[in-house]
Amino acid sequence: MKTTAKLLGVLTLASLALNVSALDLSGKTYINADVGVSFQQDIRSTITGAKISFSPGVRGDVTLGYHINEPFAVELEVGVAQNSVDKIGPLKLGSGISSDWLQVPILANVIYTVPTQCSFKPYIGVGVGGVATTVDLKIGPASADDNDFVFGYQGVAGVKYLINEQMDVGLGYKLLGTTDHNFSKFVGLNDQTVNHSLLASFSFRF
Repeated sequence: MKTTAKLLGVLTLASLALNVSALDLSGKTYINADVGVSFQQDIRSTITGAKISFSPGVRGDVTLGYHINEPFAVELEVGVAQNSVDKIGPLKLGSGISSDWLQVPILANVIYTVPTQCSFKPYIGVGVGGVATTVDLKIGPASADDNDFVFGYQGVAGVKYLINEQMDVGLGYKLLGTTDHNFSKFVGLNDQTVNHSLLASFSFRF
């Protein structure tokens, strides 16, 4: 009985090894890079209620993905989005006063690409993970900064154009949101944030 169990175990491991070795990753694994404009949505001070608005900034991401099948893919994404504060209440920053927000999303995405019979491929997706945020404030020669790491979520949509079997280019939209922040120095900025980005992308399949 023990010999039979051992034989079955060996056969099972051998079968799994053969299946893994036979797994074809060709054309299923890809790397994607995108860059574009970042719009940080207004927030409100959790102490004074003053509205804080931002100037348009930039966002860039690098993504490693794997196609489970033709329409569905899973991804690991790391990016950076930078926006400067434009106004705090009625006060427009300038003349030696500035503040920048730097967000670094680290997300796992699920992407669905709509099957089509042409080179244009619309897609939608969602992602969850965390967002590291650094805020700095400069008033003349004095400066202060603070950072945190909170839960983040993302929705994406766009369209890609297949250049060939390995490469495609695209245009996309990303909504990146966070839960309430937990800054210790800038406690008035602990509101949740939402960022909207319009991005151009390039993908290469291995």
